[in-house]
Amino acid sequence: MSISKYYLITIIGLFALLSPAGAADRADSLAPELKSTYEMWRTSFVNSDYRGWQRYTAAYRQMRVRNQAVSEKRPFPSSVFNTPIKPPSLAGLKLLGVLKNGNSAAATYFGAVDFGVGGVPKSNPITLLFVREANGWKYDTARFFNLEKMQGLRNKLAKGGDNVLEEEGFQPLSAIPPTAPPCKAPRFIAKIFVDCPGRIVKASVNRISQHEFSDTRTAEVIWGGADFGQNSITLKVEDDPGAEAKGPLVVSVYLMPQIEGNLPVKAYDLQLKADQDTGFITTNFTVDEALLATGRKAPKAP
Repeated sequence: MSISKYYLITIIGLFALLSPAGAADRADSLAPELKSTYEMWRTSFVNSDYRGWQRYTAAYRQMRVRNQAVSEKRPFPSSVFNTPIKPPSLAGLKLLGVLKNGNSAAATYFGAVDFGVGGVPKSNPITLLFVREANGWKYDTARFFNLEKMQGLRNKLAKGGDNVLEEEGFQPLSAIPPTAPPCKAPRFIAKIFVDCPGRIVKASVNRISQHEFSDTRTAEVIWGGADFGQNSITLKVEDDPGAEAKGPLVVSVYLMPQIEGNLPVKAYDLQLKADQDTGFITTNFTVDEALLATGRKAPKAP
């Protein structure tokens, strides 16, 4: 089974999903420069130094982190650093190698990766991603792999095997994503939930929040949230050629409660059977008082 089945994704903007592998080459000579960039980025993060964080973080990643915080109604930039999970030190970790693909690079280390959440960390690989901008290499994000169910591979890495870098999870980005425009603060915090076994779903909400889901079951925050009145949603659904089987498809948009005790409100819902297909869907969902009332809990009787 591919190692990519065992990677972990945190939710604080430090780590990212896998991206398709590109034509990457070994570039271990970059290791000192990339390590220095990461260490300066890490110092800025640990010290809640926003200017330093800006200096060493890739431009497109900065905007993603900003839009995520704003869309969750969290203060930016202070909330970026307010997390129990801390970026790990590279001290004591072994460099397995660096791969480079144009203006993107990936440096993979192996050892006891410590996120500062307690307990005794076990040996696992972590891949640091970088992009090269006009003024040098910038830190982007990281992929952490939990090998708890792959002890054989863990033992192999401990002995120095580095051909694991051929796996897609250790590859650099195939292309640097464009920098998104800043989103506005949301009227309603909203999430898009997708369950798409065997399918790829690309979604656009209000022409601002862009999402892509592949053979997964997960939810993402909608940048800019939802507004009163009409909100647009566009979907492109296609089969995932790498998936084992195709199942029923669910795409829903939920408004998060603004008052404690209320329930999330389903503002949009699409369901397809396993044998149903679709291409593009462009439609709207409306947020009004009647919809919001469905999430309000009745007050308890005295």
